Amino acid sequence: MFDLYENVKSVIALKDAGVVKLDLVGEKIDTKGFQSIAFVVMSGTITDGTQTFKLTESSDNTTFTDVASADLIGTAPVFAETDDDTVKAFGYKGSKRYLQLASTVSGGPVTGGTFAAIAVLGNPLRAPTV
Repeated sequence: MFDLYENVKSVIALKDAGVVKLDLVGEKIDTKGFQSIAFVVMSGTITDGTQTFKLTESSDNTTFTDVASADLIGTAPVFAETDDDTVKAFGYKGSKRYLQLASTVSGGPVTGGTFAAIAVLGNPLRAPTV
């Protein structure tokens, strides 16, 4: 059997900050030493509003711009009121070293929802990663 555990590194991309009613900006992810990355976004209870996620990229870890859809594997997730306790994932195939997950809320949330995300870095240049 192939060993996934020693060939990936998981890092927090978006901390669970409790109930979210606003736009979100996640942690800056440094992809140095890895050749692939996937993001796993999880929701808890969503009472109202729609959370639309996007990925931003940077070469210098300072100036971030939106990732072109051609550089995404799958699509960045959108969570509606009916997406309680849901997991959605997507990947990145661009060439920038630094990535950051962000989201925009719409639909006039009064009570919002809960969200968290991890980035799974894969295809390491040096393994094992643990």
